Amino acid sequence: MESQLSFKVLILGPKRVGKSSLVRKFVFDDDNGPPTLRAKLKIWDTSGQERFEAVCRAYYHSTEAAILCFDPTNEVSWKEMQSILNKFNVINPDSKIYLCGTKFDILEDELKEPCVDPELVQEFANSLNCGAKVFMETSSKLGTHIDELFRTLTEDCLSDLAETSPEVLNTAISVESQKRRSWCCRQFRLY
Repeated sequence: MESQLSFKVLILGPKRVGKSSLVRKFVFDDDNGPPTLRAKLKIWDTSGQERFEAVCRAYYHSTEAAILCFDPTNEVSWKEMQSILNKFNVINPDSKIYLCGTKFDILEDELKEPCVDPELVQEFANSLNCGAKVFMETSSKLGTHIDELFRTLTEDCLSDLAETSPEVLNTAISVESQKRRSWCCRQFRLY
């Protein structure tokens, strides 16, 4: 059973927090079983540099979900990420928001404490009211929680679609991913 379900997902955050590494790890590092229903994630990896801010804001429209990345070893990235979120919410206040702490392997490898208080991050995530699991600690180097992040996001988008258009989704949602060779997209396999 083929489906044309697709969701636009933005990867947002300041420069050098690991946004592109997160996308690369997700797109190229997984292979799972055959599909019966598909949902395509249109992932837009945005620049975190200020000189491209106006261009990035043009991408904010018609976005179902956004993953906001920050580096827990860099307090400045946390503050910049909040500023990016505020700008995003002005244009697209109804999108689902997922906080993504990147580079958690650095904290474990070097036995460092995060510069950003984990309780503060969780409080902020809870204040977003975007679902049960809106904050994930990831590592692109180790692949930690990356598939879980995208699975959760996809399931949430599908659940919203099921509520508004139940005829579109009348099967149990179980997400699997398929390894893709192209950089442009990766499809989730649902059954």
